[in-house]
Amino acid sequence: MDSSDSSQPQLRTKEVKKQSWNAKLAVGFAGLFIKNYKDTGSSIVRRKYGYLGSCYGLVTNIFLFVAKIICSFIFALGTLRADAINNASDIGMCVLALICVFIASRPASKEHPYGSARFEYIGSLCIAILIIVIAGSQIIDTIGDLIAQKGLSSDVIPYTEAGFYVPFAVMVLSFFVKLSQYFLLTGLAKESNSMTLMATGKDARNDSMVSGMIAVSLLLSYPLKFDIDPITAIGVSLLVCLSGLGIIKEASSAIMGTLPPKSVVDDFAKRVEAYPVILSIHDLEMHTYGSSSIHAYVHAEVDASIRIMIIRDDIDHIEKEVERQTGIRTVIHIDPVKVGDLETDRYKEYVSEAAEEVDPDIAVNDFRVLTNPDNPHRKLLIMDLVLPFDLLAKDKEVIEKIKETVKSFTSDQLTFSIDIDSRASDLLLMLKDEEKSSSEL
Repeated sequence: MDSSDSSQPQLRTKEVKKQSWNAKLAVGFAGLFIKNYKDTGSSIVRRKYGYLGSCYGLVTNIFLFVAKIICSFIFALGTLRADAINNASDIGMCVLALICVFIASRPASKEHPYGSARFEYIGSLCIAILIIVIAGSQIIDTIGDLIAQKGLSSDVIPYTEAGFYVPFAVMVLSFFVKLSQYFLLTGLAKESNSMTLMATGKDARNDSMVSGMIAVSLLLSYPLKFDIDPITAIGVSLLVCLSGLGIIKEASSAIMGTLPPKSVVDDFAKRVEAYPVILSIHDLEMHTYGSSSIHAYVHAEVDASIRIMIIRDDIDHIEKEVERQTGIRTVIHIDPVKVGDLETDRYKEYVSEAAEEVDPDIAVNDFRVLTNPDNPHRKLLIMDLVLPFDLLAKDKEVIEKIKETVKSFTSDQLTFSIDIDSRASDLLLMLKDEEKSSSEL
């Protein structure tokens, strides 16, 4: 039997992702326009999701803009004209979203060897800044109007006049259209992992709140005998600003780099460790290039007694299989270790116990024992120590303590070669630390 076949694990069924109800509606809507719409693992399908959401927002915002402009001129309503200008900015945001989806979906090139998917983060950042600028200008203008008219106006419109029921009807219509944008765009965003669509959808949610509050203020102003629109406008604009800041935080975190979801890391680790040729893994790093492109680098301990060409073929097979199953571009570095070697096991136990005494969170990797080339009577212990972040500044002190403790366990003549790594070099340890912190709270 070929060695690569013997190392293949049993295939497991894929975990079914739970869909929210708006995601189900969005997928159903996508099925009307997109072929193979369920294949969200395809970059082409994800790009079409982005185009569909952006085009829906573009068409509906143009409809609202035209309706509000026509009504504002027919009935001489300044509030509708002002809100139509807001819809014009929404049209610009949808155009920006279309551009971002197009650029982010471009394939790898000489200038951008990992593709352009991260451009989505920049697009989300731009949309968030526009949201805050528009909401901030609304607050400033409203406060300026209040100062100019010396407080809230008592000039209210009766329910029977067109000046009330026309803008009220338009705002109710705008509320439901904007709400449909929010549900559709965020649903499509969840299925395609699009940060740009999510940001545009959140902006639509903000606009639906604005339309709803304007409708409520129109309804309540007459019985209260004063115009409450400025109060609601300031309150909603503040909420919109907070929403924009939230989008900026998400986009900035994505640009700077964040931990992948724990489920992704755990699934990847289990798949790699399922192959018999791999004894254990460590130093797992994952780098994201956009929301759907992940590159993983991991060290795998293998039996040093197996011929290197056989191991190479097995590892090559594992890299391809894991990438096929998960979509994660995988590179595996092999660390040969002596399996069942009493001397190696004994010294590693000494080092592990010494590290445990210094700090239980210290991990020992890449451990091996060699005869010291300068003195054949001495043993050279080579290892990597992965320290918690708070011990990195004391790395020399940690090394000396571990050396002293190990030497106290045996009379053997020992020398050491120790490299220090931080927790950032291993996602598995970082997630383990997170779990520990959560359990202690």
